[in-house]
Amino acid sequence: MGRLNETFNDTEILLQAIGIEMKRGGFRQARMRRHPVGWGGADVVFTTREPRRNPGPRFYPDPRTVVTPYALEAGWLLRRLWQTFRLHLDSCSKIEFFGRVANAALLYQEKLEGHDEKVGDLLKAIMSEAFVIFEEMKRGEFRCLGIALGNTIYADIKRMNEGR
Repeated sequence: MGRLNETFNDTEILLQAIGIEMKRGGFRQARMRRHPVGWGGADVVFTTREPRRNPGPRFYPDPRTVVTPYALEAGWLLRRLWQTFRLHLDSCSKIEFFGRVANAALLYQEKLEGHDEKVGDLLKAIMSEAFVIFEEMKRGEFRCLGIALGNTIYADIKRMNEGR
């Protein structure tokens, strides 16, 4: 348990450092990239353009997609979160982790009701969910599905059962 506590302490320090870097505008360096996909992995994509959908049946489901003008900045943050959490995640839990931070971004967009996104607010929504997940991990309460059928994560099922 001692090593696990050390790992959680390291993770907390890294999360705080990311927060400081965000406040200082470190995400602005992401604008130097010239690619529409800010980040993709673990069945999640942050992109500046609506992706093309292939008609017909496919083996793999479409990824959970966040279309935002700030996909590059979100990618900057998600790469840092991956570096911070990778010791706590495996092939199943990483899909839950990134699915939940994508859901947080989508919920932020939904609450805007047509108003313009703000890069800082989008990144704060993602970071807030990362901190919630971190606290769940420390308490041993972070849950994920063994298999994400149809790209469904545990949080999606929980939300459906809660009627949201």
